[in-house]
Amino acid sequence: MKKLVLIISVFTFIMIAGCSTKKAVISTSSNYFSNNDIYNAYKSYSNKIEHLWIKKIKGKFYYSGKREVFYAGIRAIKDSVIVVVLRNELGMEGYRLFIEKDSITFINRIEKSYSRVEKNKMREHFSYLADFKFLQTVFLIDNLKIEKIPKTVDIETKSVCFNILDLSTKDLKTKKTLCFNKFNAMPESLGFIDEELNNYVKLRYFDYNEIDGFLYPSGINIVTVLNNSEYKLELYYDRIEINQKVPVKIKIPDNYIRVKYFDGI
Repeated sequence: MKKLVLIISVFTFIMIAGCSTKKAVISTSSNYFSNNDIYNAYKSYSNKIEHLWIKKIKGKFYYSGKREVFYAGIRAIKDSVIVVVLRNELGMEGYRLFIEKDSITFINRIEKSYSRVEKNKMREHFSYLADFKFLQTVFLIDNLKIEKIPKTVDIETKSVCFNILDLSTKDLKTKKTLCFNKFNAMPESLGFIDEELNNYVKLRYFDYNEIDGFLYPSGINIVTVLNNSEYKLELYYDRIEINQKVPVKIKIPDNYIRVKYFDGI
């Protein structure tokens, strides 16, 4: 379970990059959108997500030939904090992660302990995925700059991919690609390759549903390689709220012991 917690603490930051406002999609009478339509539609997406709460997530985690089923919830407030809560099948909380601009705090309810990784240690432990600005860019959909001319077009699947020109974090040494479904002009997948560390993350979104006036994916599939090990997550979302009040109070019980849990990852 601890291995799952560590991987979740990385995966969760990037798993909802496909969110967008419904009205941003340009209508067309043809069977699928042109590359220019998709580019213009994405540029017109207005990020109005200030609060996000996915109350229930069912996840399947695959690693080393094994599979674990888990339950989780995610809360996020723009420019403030992203919270991940992991529960068992009965709904009892086991672990909680608070991702802030300058630190990541991990609370272990089972062992009554906690750990905190400061900003200067984040990249050492989590690679580029741990930077808060990067996480918020992808998690709450601050628009990314993409090349106007697509990198690839798959005629058979009707998908089109664009190179991402920037992210909030300037020091990312990655190849970044954002792909769209040409039938609905919605983001379909994301790819990140860290050439320096030889790590990669590939994400593919499940079908979109309308939530509080937004189109939002019903789940996501994530495959990644970290430190030469491959991991896979399948996440299925339920009970999503957008731009409603989100409780994110950070409180560590007095009897919890601080440990160096993340050292040596």
